Order: sequence, then C-alpha cells, then structure tokens
Amino acid sequence: PVNTPSTFTITYTVGSVPQAGKTLTVALTRGTFTSNGLTTASVTTNGSGQAQVTLSSPTAGTATLTAIDAADSSVVGSTTLQYFSGAANAAKITLSPSITSVGVNPAGT
Repeated sequence: PVNTPSTFTITYTVGSVPQAGKTLTVALTRGTFTSNGLTTASVTTNGSGQAQVTLSSPTAGTATLTAIDAADSSVVGSTTLQYFSGAANAAKITLSPSITSVGVNPAGT
C-alpha cells in the first residue's frame, strides 16, 4: 500500500549458484528506498546470494524494481510491482444509504 514500507529479497544466482559478496545497484521507478530516501540503492549479497531492500511510495501506481551487478553493469533481474491506496486485504466495500440524507423522489420524476 501507499506510504507503507515493503521489503523485497533479491536473489542473485548464475546457473543455480548463489553469487555471494556481489555489490548490486538497485533502481526504482516510483517511490524511494527507506535506507536513503533515493530512487537507487547499493546492496551486497550475503552467502546465499541474497540482499534485501525496503521501499515505499507516497503515490499509487506501477513501479519497476531493477537490480544491476555493479561490477559489470549487467541486469541481474527486474520486476514490476503495484502501489495502491486503501487496505491491502479489502475484498468489498458495502455502502448503505442513510434515511436522513437520501430523500424520496417527488412523483413524476
């Protein structure tokens, strides 16, 4: 949801081999990383080839998250995510008229 930090795990493998100790530049097209308030961040993969980033956006819409290997500028991976306003688990909204605020139509209208 909008204005709610969300954490993503990036897993960097070549073949099926985790790439430990790799520095990644991570870019975001909407919102910012909570670590620095910017649209790019630098992270280093752990022994399992994973790194985490936390991001948030003040506006609803689509964003692309892209991870780039800082050593050779190759794109490690990219994904699209959606920021939305409102409750994350809202299944339906029920509206009920209030008798005091909804008048009766006059005859013939």
